[in-house]
Amino acid sequence: MPRIPTKSPATGAPLPPHYIHTLNSHFVDQSSRVRILRGVNLCGSSKTPVGKPSWILDGFWEAVEAADGDSFVGRPLQLSKQEFDAMNLGGNEQLVADEHDQNGGYLGGQRFELFSDAGEADIHLARLRGWGFTLLRFVFTWEALEHAGPKKYDEDFISHLILVLQKCKAHGFFVFLDPHQDVWSRFTGGDGAPYWTLLACGINPRSMTATQAALLHNEYPAPAQPDPENFPAMIWGTNYSRLASQTLFTLFFAGKDFAPQCVIDGMNIQEYLQSHFIGAVSHLARRIKEAGGLLDECVLGWDSMNEPFEGMIGYEDVRKIGPSQALKKGSCPTPAQGMRLGMGIKQEDIEWWDFGSFGPRRNGSVDIDPNGVKLWVDPELADEKDGMNGRWGWKRSGGWELGKCIWALHGVWDPSKSTPSGLSRSSPQPGGGGKTTEVKDVDVLIPDYFLYSPSSSAESPGGEASSNEKVKVDFMEDYFLPHLQDYFAALRAHHPELIPFIQPPVFHIPPALAKLEPEDPCLDILKGRGCYSTHYYDGLTLMTRHWNWFNADALGVLRGKYSSPIFAVKIGEPAIRKSIREQLGVLKDDAKLLGEFPTVIGEIGIPMELDDKYSYGGRDGRGKGKGDYREQVKALDASLAALDGGNALSVTIWTYCTDGSHKWGDGWNGEDLSLWCADDERKSGSITGLRKDVIKRNRGSRAIQSSREEKDKAHATVQEVVDEDSSSQRGPTPTGVQMPPAGNYVSTPRTSSAEELVGFQVSSATLTLGDLVCTKRLPQSLATSLTLTNATSSRATLLPAYTAAVKRVQSISTIDNSHIVPSLSFPAFSSAPMAFAFLTNGARAWKAFVRTYPLATVGMPKEWEWDCNKAVFEMTVTVGSEDRSNELPSDGDNAADTGAGFVEQSVATEIFVPLLHFAKDEVVKKAFGVPIRSRALSSAAAGDPQRVTVTNHRGERVFPVVETGLRSGEASAGVAIPLLDDPSTVSLALEPPASKFPQLEMARTRSIAPSTSLNQSRAGLHDGGDADTASIASSSSSGDDGVQDGMEGVLDLEVEVSAGRWTVEGQVLKWWYPIPLDPSTTMAKSSTSTGDSTVVPPASAYDLSRKKSTVSMSSRKGKGTAATMMKAPPPKPDVEGKVEYKIRIRRRGGPIDFKKLGIPENWVGLGPRPNKTSAEESSNRKGGSCCSDGCIIM
Repeated sequence: MPRIPTKSPATGAPLPPHYIHTLNSHFVDQSSRVRILRGVNLCGSSKTPVGKPSWILDGFWEAVEAADGDSFVGRPLQLSKQEFDAMNLGGNEQLVADEHDQNGGYLGGQRFELFSDAGEADIHLARLRGWGFTLLRFVFTWEALEHAGPKKYDEDFISHLILVLQKCKAHGFFVFLDPHQDVWSRFTGGDGAPYWTLLACGINPRSMTATQAALLHNEYPAPAQPDPENFPAMIWGTNYSRLASQTLFTLFFAGKDFAPQCVIDGMNIQEYLQSHFIGAVSHLARRIKEAGGLLDECVLGWDSMNEPFEGMIGYEDVRKIGPSQALKKGSCPTPAQGMRLGMGIKQEDIEWWDFGSFGPRRNGSVDIDPNGVKLWVDPELADEKDGMNGRWGWKRSGGWELGKCIWALHGVWDPSKSTPSGLSRSSPQPGGGGKTTEVKDVDVLIPDYFLYSPSSSAESPGGEASSNEKVKVDFMEDYFLPHLQDYFAALRAHHPELIPFIQPPVFHIPPALAKLEPEDPCLDILKGRGCYSTHYYDGLTLMTRHWNWFNADALGVLRGKYSSPIFAVKIGEPAIRKSIREQLGVLKDDAKLLGEFPTVIGEIGIPMELDDKYSYGGRDGRGKGKGDYREQVKALDASLAALDGGNALSVTIWTYCTDGSHKWGDGWNGEDLSLWCADDERKSGSITGLRKDVIKRNRGSRAIQSSREEKDKAHATVQEVVDEDSSSQRGPTPTGVQMPPAGNYVSTPRTSSAEELVGFQVSSATLTLGDLVCTKRLPQSLATSLTLTNATSSRATLLPAYTAAVKRVQSISTIDNSHIVPSLSFPAFSSAPMAFAFLTNGARAWKAFVRTYPLATVGMPKEWEWDCNKAVFEMTVTVGSEDRSNELPSDGDNAADTGAGFVEQSVATEIFVPLLHFAKDEVVKKAFGVPIRSRALSSAAAGDPQRVTVTNHRGERVFPVVETGLRSGEASAGVAIPLLDDPSTVSLALEPPASKFPQLEMARTRSIAPSTSLNQSRAGLHDGGDADTASIASSSSSGDDGVQDGMEGVLDLEVEVSAGRWTVEGQVLKWWYPIPLDPSTTMAKSSTSTGDSTVVPPASAYDLSRKKSTVSMSSRKGKGTAATMMKAPPPKPDVEGKVEYKIRIRRRGGPIDFKKLGIPENWVGLGPRPNKTSAEESSNRKGGSCCSDGCIIM
């Protein structure tokens, strides 16, 4: 790794501590560590306004035709009403969607209120951090910014977006912003551009379905009788090969060349569209800059337009389907046929394609008749007088004739010669006996119109134009690069240090910026900083909704790697996984065309509704497969494992949606790729005993108080639970129990002195952030830390919006830093079992996407592998003298007096070790209410057998005991459980355990730091080592004998390292190892450098005489026995002065075996739910009933 610069390559300014470099094909922090940034797209729901998913037709057109369009306030995450009120939006306290009951009702016929009392943004962000994510691709659309009209920006949405960005920063995320689009706009079957852009281009959006210029989810198959539930999977992508998208993208990128007569407001339509798009995004950048504290500290950069499309630019012949059109499904008109349909002309013999396991297959032809409906705006209905538009304010040039196809206007074809069949009779030819012949596509006048640049035709020596000398257009060089130059120049005016995330069309090779001449103005696009943000999907799984035993190298086929597609076929899972990794390796190599910059796979993912929604219990939700995501784990792991190995790629997975459902997926065009879904949340907290059923708070209801004082007064009450999969009705309230008029109710598990039942009801609708995380006071000094796990690092210093109401976005300097705020480092969960239940609840295929990976590496991560099925991680790093942090002075000043030639610095390599893969069995059991140990509840209060005392960090509180009639003539006393909303309910363990859990002891290491160096970390742990209340951490404290004693924790780790020392903080393993010094440097003295809270040892602390170099743990009768880690001499540097180190991390005893622990595998998405019939029979004998999610109601 080259030494990091001390000044910005873009501006020449000195660099702040939070600065992220893009060097040597990697992200690099100011400590010279390689940063692997992994996260998710937040979120797919941002494509549409809140309450307006793509399948709803009612009000879809009216909102944009008669008003200023739909507000996107609430995307990507909901804020609380308090936060919303603080935005001062003129009294618009809620957005209410129209009532709909279409196809079961997305809104359930109820008034949809945007903001709940508490808001759920922090809960979702805490979940994403708990999964180990550090990077967010922040999705927004042009429509969200400028839906009301040209240059009319939605300041309310922008204020909302900035507050969400502040939360992202508070939770420790890096962000790059994505101006998202798919097939141009919501009104062309996708998302992105505002409604008025179609009118500006002379298009009537209401004519999309009739002319097949685009397929709309909410109008499929016909506006009069829509059936959006049967919208074919991924057919929306064929809109790229239909007239609307083909035209709009051609105008956006190349209107000057191919539509010179399309002039509006005195400029060509290309300049008009691009100036408004760039202006809207740059306005957002300006507002973010004005907010302060976000640019560079949180917002690293900006993506270019999502998945840009060439339109018809470079099309060889409009009479044919282009060879680059890989997606063929349903009707597939040629561009010429699309132009005729756009003018209302019936077309016959349009190709029809099916997409099966072996790709697209021709399946006959169809006729399409628009019945005279035209795509182009009728001049009588255009509200334009003398070219001046009365509503939108633009002035159209006189040469732009409305109601006529613009491609006919430019001589590409002649509608007067068109026929339904595309055939015309030609004139009799001389010598032909007076016979006429039928000629195909005689109305097409210039079939290769889009292949050549009209302004670059060469002339023959005779002065006549020669088609052989015409210059072919190059989309990337001629149109895409100039757009990027204007786009990033406008953004840099407000964000000078931005990282440009360059995204060419899908699977296209990026522009060769690294080979440009020094005088080329396009060099200004990067200014020494950049990232390649390409996308990748396993196309076969995406299209077929099935994980197949075969696949194909799709990228290789598109790039011409194979003489025949048959050679691209891969058989068997190992071959498929290898192929996907090789394809991602090719994409990583493409980045070198830009320069030595990193690659982020901006989108990758798999559909969750595989095999006709088997994992949802089928389409009716009653099947055995409900909760079984094993196939999704296989498919997603194959894609995400391809990021590992030698690729060492950063990624943002597609996607995370907060309001998806099993029926409608992500709420957009039938896609269902979200990693989390509320429909997958467990409705109960306990495997055994009575189910904890928390009634969700009614959003917007003021009858339920959110204050802690009111929650403390509420009482837990027994109630019967309804099986969602049956038609049974809720039974009567148990005898003697009076239901309070409002509040949250939980049923009480049957307990005895022999067992403890915990389990956690962790629904996003009922939790608050205070339920999940520890709190701590911010230090007086907000100095930047050199460790990723420090909650007060520069990325998390801004007080989150949930601690104080702010009327507009405020910087940290205006807020008193003495407030108590949550510690949000992966986050510092207050309860490990609750965290486990929370992180798995609603998560889909989490076993694949919650991965062990290096967050930051001192040196270069040569390769790593993570086996999610075995819970084993292995990594090799290469380290040289240049990998030392800039915090260290010169080599000579840091050389050890031992002459060993190595030094250790304070910053460590940090590896994410997820709780969900490494948790101790006791933590997992407790998370789901499996009986663990014998624990007695505390004595009844004041001798009252009807009350029980709960003692915790909030003091002593008394709760009633409720009688529950479980069988006729037999009553069983149950204990009322404090509400989960109360953070005191981290455990039902009211007294110390009779015996401690099996301990996780850190390996004893040779003393390196002073004896008190790690004692500070003990404060975050429960003194008794209770896995329920302890932070998710394993730390060490040293004894007087110079050996650090292990402490019990909640992660069952076995670690081997080839050299160095390690410790665990939260879900992060830190690893320090010797760094070679420059061999030419004379080592004169030893010294100790300090960085963050870690004390750096002198190089002499390494005992170079030792030979054993592994750290291991063994288990003997449940007790962790620590082995001794001997410091091995670092390997001899190679000729380049580099050494290699290796680490191996595994879960002691193998991966978590949920079945062995007595936890239904469908509760964690790893198997089918138990047989309902047998479960019912068993439970009936016990006086209970079976629930839909696998628990037993006693």
